[in-house]
Formats: sequence, structure tokens, C-alpha cells
Amino acid sequence: MSSTVPTIKEIINLLLLRGNRSHAVVGRAAMILPTMGRSEVDLQASGEQFVTVEDTVAAVHASTGKLAPVSPHLLSEISIVTRMARAVLGSKVPVDWARFEHDYDSIRDHISRV
Repeated sequence: MSSTVPTIKEIINLLLLRGNRSHAVVGRAAMILPTMGRSEVDLQASGEQFVTVEDTVAAVHASTGKLAPVSPHLLSEISIVTRMARAVLGSKVPVDWARFEHDYDSIRDHISRV
């Protein structure tokens, strides 16, 4: 973390409708992207997806959206990350980023082998 104090302009640029403390702990620049919420249905190529979340007592639960996305242009967090990885890393690493984007179970499968 930078030792310099952010300017008021830098702080204001970080304000979000549903912000949290981690949004204020950044380097010199931050990129905040709009994304689908966990309350929205996440439909990918392999079907409806769910993410897993950990609660305050370390129990892991599935989180499935029930509402229609507020915009057809919003992407899930996983779609954003995997598309960025594909754009930056390309074929430099032997990872099937598209598979991760289209089937979240494939991510959990890879994690289970670590």
C-alpha cells in the first residue's frame, strides 16, 4: 500500500453506491467495474451458474441469483476476470479461461485439486 495520503479527488473517485472498506485501500489508481450482483440470474453457455460464498462462521454456501439482470450488458465477476486473463495472458499459460467463464463448476474442480 502506498504511504502517501490520497487526495480528496482520489477518494471521491472511489465512492460507490454499495462500497466497502476495501474500495478505499488501493494503490495510486483503481478500476471499479460494474458487475452482476449475486441476486441476479447468471446464465452462461453451460446453463445457470452459482457462486460459493463463505459466511461469518466459515461455512461455505451456494449463492444463486433469482432476479433478472438489470442490464443485458452486465457481466459476472468471473466473466470479467476470465476475459481479462485471456486478453493479458493469452496462450502464455495453459489455462482454458473460456471454460472457466462458461462453467463455474470447472473452477471449483480445479481448486479441489490444489
